[in-house]
Amino acid sequence: MFGISTLTSKGQATIPEPLRSFLGLTAGDKVLFEADAKEKFLRVKPASATSIVDETFGSLPSKFGYVDIKTVREVAGKRLGEKYAVKTK
Repeated sequence: MFGISTLTSKGQATIPEPLRSFLGLTAGDKVLFEADAKEKFLRVKPASATSIVDETFGSLPSKFGYVDIKTVREVAGKRLGEKYAVKTK
């Protein structure tokens, strides 16, 4: 155990100094929180800007497959064209 912290009314908690030192955290560093719902266990670890994306990639189910940007633009252009088409007699 590295220490105890009190949760504020805003849901904030201070990471105790021994834990910050152990993890090598300094002001401005990003941290990643992982929770185990079954065990009610929280894991805190240092995170880089890319590791959050890497850690969560694929964690949400999707009904949609990958569509390339060219196809997305074509479909969007077609739908916008239909929506804002000038009607003539």
